[in-house]
Amino acid sequence: MNSESCSLNKDRCKKYLIIIYVQVILFIIAVAVIIIVINRNLVKNITDTIAKNNYLTACVGDAEKWTLNDSMKIENIGLNIKWLEKRIGLPKSDNIYIVNECEVTIDSTDNTVTFISINHLSQRCTFDSNKIGLNGPADLLRFKNIITTEDWKADYSCWAACGNSIEPSYGLTAEGPHSTSFMTYKADATYSTVGDQVEKFQKILANIFPPKKDDPESSVPSLPNELDIEKALGREKYNQLWLSVFKDARMESLGFGH
Repeated sequence: MNSESCSLNKDRCKKYLIIIYVQVILFIIAVAVIIIVINRNLVKNITDTIAKNNYLTACVGDAEKWTLNDSMKIENIGLNIKWLEKRIGLPKSDNIYIVNECEVTIDSTDNTVTFISINHLSQRCTFDSNKIGLNGPADLLRFKNIITTEDWKADYSCWAACGNSIEPSYGLTAEGPHSTSFMTYKADATYSTVGDQVEKFQKILANIFPPKKDDPESSVPSLPNELDIEKALGREKYNQLWLSVFKDARMESLGFGH
């Protein structure tokens, strides 16, 4: 469009220029919006990174001050797991945490702590069990000390021909006293700790249930699993029989929660 044609049709020329101006302004606005969005995402990423680094730093710093007594107490049940991790440190794998060089398992549902247990009780890895409604250093407790009410039961265990590469555990589950809002205790040990008791219990079962007829010298109970043994004896009799053998045995792990 030349100057001569513009002079002949000024209105058309003005409209043409206005359209060009509008297009230029819209282009500038679009570019500005893109720049703002990019910067906003960049700022968010930077902020998230800083927050994550601060969280990790807090976890490491606070974990150095956190003790087993801080970890193993009733008040921690129901806490947000992320809040607790700021004090206990991040897990080494899944739900297993290291506190003062001792292994602690913390189960949670929807980020809410539901159960806490110490996995290898010893003179070094212990805590004040008064914090969970029991009495004395946890490493000195025996199975009988976990039974604080009438509501308890011996857990299912493998007594013979386990056929499992994982070492079976032997323990009990018990309800805590009113002061703990009747939370649940769980204590157990493996054959390496309670081997003598396991063998004694196997002999008792062998006397109750005669060996297989085709193998009169076998000491393996004729019933194939503990569930059948419990059904034959009844839960109460089975519990008391189990307790008579394991009551003074040392525990390897002790947990509490709901």
